[in-house]
Amino acid sequence: MAAEQERLKVSPGEMARVAAALYEPADLTRKTFANLRIQREALGRPWGEGDEIAQAAEKDLVPMIEMLDELGVTLVEAFTHTAENTIATAKSFHAAEEIAVENSNSLRSGFNGSDSGSGSGSSGRR
Repeated sequence: MAAEQERLKVSPGEMARVAAALYEPADLTRKTFANLRIQREALGRPWGEGDEIAQAAEKDLVPMIEMLDELGVTLVEAFTHTAENTIATAKSFHAAEEIAVENSNSLRSGFNGSDSGSGSGSSGRR
């Protein structure tokens, strides 16, 4: 019974459905970061130009904003790649399942005697 609990069970259809749902956070993240970028551009450089505060903001704040934009791109890529790879894995599991069913059916038909033309007719005992 313990071995039964340790088995991995995969439903390729359910796996593909859940994987497709991962495109939603990718789209949401893409839209959120695009909106953030548009709003930032509309503000311009609110810290001004030329003085010490403006120079500090350019030196420290601008690189952090650029890093935040890169993070947004990375998150979108991560969600998208995870969705794509999980869908590919689901397809692979589905194909393996079909092959296993075909092999099982082939073995079953051989045991049931539908493959009787290949033997010599003996029972195998001497």
